[in-house]
Amino acid sequence: MADNAGPPKAALTLAEEFLVDVGQGRTAISDAARWAHARVEEGGADATMLALAHCHGSNAERMLHEWAAKEPWRAVLPQPYPFRAARLLVGGGAQMDTLHCLLPHEVFAGIWAGAPHVFEELFGSISERAYFWQEMGRTERELPQGHRAVEHQRWLREHPAMEFPPERRIPLGMHGDAGETPGHEKITAVSWGGLCRRGSTVDTRLLFIVVKDSQACGDRTYHQAYQVLSWSFQALVRGKYPATDEHGRRFGPAYHPERALLAGKPLAGVDGEHLCGAWTELRGDWQYLVQALGLKRHYGAHQVCHLCAARNVAGPLYLGDHFSGDPEGPLEDTMVGPYHVGPRAWEAKPGPVSPLTGLPGFSIWRCSFDLMHTLELGLLQRVIPAAMQGLMGYRPGPKAKAKAKGKAKAAVAKAQPKAAAAALQEPPLWGAGKMEVRCRAATAAYKKWARESKIPSSAIVKRVTCRWVQGQWPNISMEHAKAAALRKMLPWVASLARERTGTSEVATLRATCLAELEALDALYHRQPRFLSADQEQQAQRHCRTALEALAQLCRLQPQGPWRLVPKAHALHHIAWHSAMANPRVSHCYQDEDFIGRVKQLYTACHGATAPLRSLQRYCLGTAILLTAREQVYQGQRRSRAPPPPDGRAAAQRKGGRCSCQQRRQRLEQRPAGPEAGKGPTPEAARPGPGPARPQPGERMICAL
Repeated sequence: MADNAGPPKAALTLAEEFLVDVGQGRTAISDAARWAHARVEEGGADATMLALAHCHGSNAERMLHEWAAKEPWRAVLPQPYPFRAARLLVGGGAQMDTLHCLLPHEVFAGIWAGAPHVFEELFGSISERAYFWQEMGRTERELPQGHRAVEHQRWLREHPAMEFPPERRIPLGMHGDAGETPGHEKITAVSWGGLCRRGSTVDTRLLFIVVKDSQACGDRTYHQAYQVLSWSFQALVRGKYPATDEHGRRFGPAYHPERALLAGKPLAGVDGEHLCGAWTELRGDWQYLVQALGLKRHYGAHQVCHLCAARNVAGPLYLGDHFSGDPEGPLEDTMVGPYHVGPRAWEAKPGPVSPLTGLPGFSIWRCSFDLMHTLELGLLQRVIPAAMQGLMGYRPGPKAKAKAKGKAKAAVAKAQPKAAAAALQEPPLWGAGKMEVRCRAATAAYKKWARESKIPSSAIVKRVTCRWVQGQWPNISMEHAKAAALRKMLPWVASLARERTGTSEVATLRATCLAELEALDALYHRQPRFLSADQEQQAQRHCRTALEALAQLCRLQPQGPWRLVPKAHALHHIAWHSAMANPRVSHCYQDEDFIGRVKQLYTACHGATAPLRSLQRYCLGTAILLTAREQVYQGQRRSRAPPPPDGRAAAQRKGGRCSCQQRRQRLEQRPAGPEAGKGPTPEAARPGPGPARPQPGERMICAL
């Protein structure tokens, strides 16, 4: 797995900066057109600036996309592909409507034809592809003999892409997730990308579709979209353009004539030595896996796992009883094979099976749990506040117990022997004052540790609040701490717990649980994409020890604050299958960042046409960036100057953002013509001062 410093950043003209901002949802088309018109009136504008200045009025967006479709740089990405899908009507009922998506095989071919150097950035070089499949084969050989080794060998042997040499076989992954826009409208976005290189979010994720959940007719709409995705990946694994659509209808002069002319031609490379794309993994949180695959076994059911027979109710195969004793327990014997689609495996819901099972090389083991949503947004959201509750000496009173559990259950809890309750009491770590005072002291100690440990400010929790530790089952919501902040906070809480080791059985188990989770995260963080068999076994030991300690804490304190949730079992599976892919490399941090960018772009579009317009705007901005980077490789454009030193950059920022006045001054100093991308402009050729300062109440565009 290559870890690159990053691709070169191309210097863009002012008009290109405007278009990229439109394509990323940072600027409205009307604002960009108004600024372009002001630059045209001053003189010295290029053809792109002139075209942007003419996009005004109610048809501004349509005019912009019609002009962009004729530009050569726009050919790097295809036009959105229309397909029929069910759409939910406002008054009830459903009808067939047209949705749009960006076909992965056409995006694959367009980048190869229009930006071959950038193609290697996105999908890896020949040596990197060969290394990926070589490590995949090594993992196969090093796995202990048993069920996992047999199924992994079968997946590698029967994958349709294995008929291609490793250097022509590009591993691909896909991700899906639901998000909520600032207007409280829910959308679902699906993306895909190469796995050979680790890069920025923009370089490693490519958008497939955006679906408005309020117009989706249940699973029916998503299944029709996934049918198109599966058909496109079938073309990728063959490495050639398809001759029929997703329903088997043949392209012809009267039906997609431009695609009929390309049928049977290689997507990338010459015929006989062309490249192919191999589906390798599906990423997403647990909720998306349930929705996309139609899982019957999930976190809300009695049978919680689609990979084994674990149950969330007392009885045989209860997940809480599993974390004790021999690692080769009964649950490992019930693990399913990747090709099982029957009642013993992951059990689809009644009705049609998800079309994602038709992906070439589909394996249920390649649809594994995500470490970010399982550890950071699962266990740590509950383990850290439970540990802090004991360290801060919080104990819920009778009123709190009655409110959390009901008066009847509170009476039972109150009837526990006082000696047993006193044995669990600990002296508070930050004095015996009010809980608000202890929280302020804990916040000060945490921030001091964060400064000494050089934790980035974006990953520091703002404050430790009383809400963290109050209640019978404490929990930290994402409003108070994001996933990265909880992950960075774990070593601090573990160090505090180690200081109390030996004072009681609860304190020792708590320190063990936190220390093992910290060691597990550190092990994954230090390693590349493929782990050795020894590293996988070490990860399994850390995970099992932590979960055994957590299960014992739940037995010692059944009334709280410790809980054994289904995500604890999901973490066990992550450690058990980590040799196939390092969970810290295949996590969803960048995918979530990409979903945030899609939400920003979607919000900038009109609500009625946002699913289509967001795809068109995405193509607009991304095509400019890809073409500009390709021109840098070919020597036709200069690269962007390096950023200023840290001191100067900090002086230019106010509260983390560049002020509108500073952005306006930078805009006025930028040349408007094509010479902006080639080199410095002579003083005589520089344009005059920028447009007049907007009047009060007029919107000020911040394009850079």
